[in-house]
Amino acid sequence: MKDISHIAFELIRGKSVKLGGAKSHLYVALHRREKPEIAEILIGYLNQLYESPVMLLADYLEITLTPGNPIMHGSVIYGLIGPWWQWHKHSFSHIPCWWNDCPELGAYFLARCDEENQLLRKAAEAALHIDLSSVQPLQQEIVEAYGDLIADSRTLLSVLRTNQAYAGIPLPLIKAKNEEGYVFDQHHRVFQEDIACGLSLLVAIGKRLNVPVPYINEIYLWCCEYIGENSATVPITASWPEIRVVTECA
Repeated sequence: MKDISHIAFELIRGKSVKLGGAKSHLYVALHRREKPEIAEILIGYLNQLYESPVMLLADYLEITLTPGNPIMHGSVIYGLIGPWWQWHKHSFSHIPCWWNDCPELGAYFLARCDEENQLLRKAAEAALHIDLSSVQPLQQEIVEAYGDLIADSRTLLSVLRTNQAYAGIPLPLIKAKNEEGYVFDQHHRVFQEDIACGLSLLVAIGKRLNVPVPYINEIYLWCCEYIGENSATVPITASWPEIRVVTECA
């Protein structure tokens, strides 16, 4: 699936889950080797499961390159605790929210990463002779997904801060050791999934297609250092076989 059907947070196993706004449309893709009748059966089942209509995309890379959690979470993390912001090497005195409290610096890095992701899209289209026009800029993607839930759609920052579906989602912070305040949970999925498996893939695709992605790479390398991973040996190399599979199927 291209997107999650809705946002879920504050998950407590067996007790509670909070849900955000649902998407107006959902999209799925299959490898091209799958038979058309299989796709029709799948779409039929999915449309029974979800209230929002489910549509089939033409190419799997439309999902791979759709801007989402890897660049969104990574940019906000870097904007908050990276070398250019006030919380660098300091604990938080409270627990801010991802998007209501998104810093301007985080939105700046996110916009730059989104531009680089669009360059990857165009390069993939040229190299593979496919149409990836459904991979839209992030601001447009969010506005089309959430519509009236967004109070101010003028800028990327205002979209993030005024989207009701994003409201009240706290940063994944834990109590800091040996000091007061809170720090990021380095074992949270925003690092172990969005950075190690998401940003690393975009960095590797950039290398494969010879497209410079300096902002994505800067955030990726810093986050790897922050969680203590060797970026040269773990995430990127693990991504390379997956890229070969995707391009051959395309």
